[in-house]
Amino acid sequence: MLEIAAQIWPLFVIILFALLAIRHNRRVPNWGEVPVDLRLDQEPDGALIVPVSQILHRRTFGFTRNGISPKLWLVPGGLRFKVFGTSERRFADFERVHATRTLLRSTVLIFFGHGERVHFMLPSEGVAHAVLRALPADLPLSAAAAALLGDRVRK
Repeated sequence: MLEIAAQIWPLFVIILFALLAIRHNRRVPNWGEVPVDLRLDQEPDGALIVPVSQILHRRTFGFTRNGISPKLWLVPGGLRFKVFGTSERRFADFERVHATRTLLRSTVLIFFGHGERVHFMLPSEGVAHAVLRALPADLPLSAAAAALLGDRVRK
């Protein structure tokens, strides 16, 4: 009997951890006071430069990650980001945008597309708010992203 319990216990811990992680991700965080006056730097071609510490690009089969030299720009028609090479996606390629907090209190914006997800780890809620404010109004937001944006009008 003790041998069976020893075999089941690790599985129980893994299932419990997975359920807690799912519950945490579904919860709408209380973002508190978010600085709303943060402005993103702009390049001469009009692209907004977003400070990002890590990018994770997940596709149906596999993923790529860049934590050494990630780059993200908001261009007039969509996103330009550098994982291995520079990629560009139109805003129409994404179904919705989700925002969440990490354990280390940084903010992650997740852009859900057709067969792909792009995770951008940003340094603060203020930067995430500035990015959400710059997105087109017809791009759907999750409840957490809408809570971060607040009831302010997008510019």
